[in-house]
Amino acid sequence: MQFIADNMLGRLAKYLRIMGFDTLYPPRRDAHYRFATNLPNRKFLTRNSKYRQNATDSKALYINTETLSEQLRLVVNTLHLSIDSKRFFSRCLICNARLLSIPKEAARESVPPKSYSSHSDFVKCPQCGKIYWQGSHYQRMLATLHQIFPEL
Repeated sequence: MQFIADNMLGRLAKYLRIMGFDTLYPPRRDAHYRFATNLPNRKFLTRNSKYRQNATDSKALYINTETLSEQLRLVVNTLHLSIDSKRFFSRCLICNARLLSIPKEAARESVPPKSYSSHSDFVKCPQCGKIYWQGSHYQRMLATLHQIFPEL
């Protein structure tokens, strides 16, 4: 399933991307719903109460909770999403593109020396150029997902 999240759901959008879900997060507030309705294959996720009445159709889901854990559980349970840990960390957290594995040597100039020497697997976003590895941020995000979904 593909999503578009409004500007009140940035953290939810980030964690949906971490979980491997294609999630757009447009930068301008007013464009969200217009943008979402023009993308029929995307579910619009919103906390904006002015869209609450529109959230009854199949194009939108009104998020009535405030914490990340409640929001993720609401989306997963309401939409009956399948969580596959093999898809985790497959999307860029910045621009949503699919990440590609790169040789370690290709990351040498772009990552801190300590990270380069202590890690062997790197992935890169083909769109924005961001490079990722399984460092402490990765471990914290994974721990957060395990707290929210203990069954993982």
